[in-house]
Amino acid sequence: MKDKGLTSYEEMELEDARGLRQEELIVEVTEALARALRTSGLTQTELAARLDRSKGFVSQILGGGNNLTLRTLADVAGALGCRVQVGLLPESKSSVVRIEDWNRRPAREAEAPASLTYELDLQALAG
Repeated sequence: MKDKGLTSYEEMELEDARGLRQEELIVEVTEALARALRTSGLTQTELAARLDRSKGFVSQILGGGNNLTLRTLADVAGALGCRVQVGLLPESKSSVVRIEDWNRRPAREAEAPASLTYELDLQALAG
């Protein structure tokens, strides 16, 4: 389905909204974990040792290649000295910010509006 009036994101949203939501959540969680790891000062090897897992396992998690269970997410967060806080927010078309729109904004407006904060806290997303 190719509509010249739609962005790639909007096309994906129409074709596979469920898959798009899943991928967005995976990206949000893996980015939060990566920030928490950087903030903690631990290496991937040290995190793996704390989890009694391999460094490859940690790499898969941080790369989004391993489908995390909630238990594993809680274990990784705990090993990083964080806890997970989850919140569900109603969907709103007005809260979607596209990268191309973001890059066109003047620098002083480049911060995300408060309404776009995510309820996945990993200690304020470790940063």
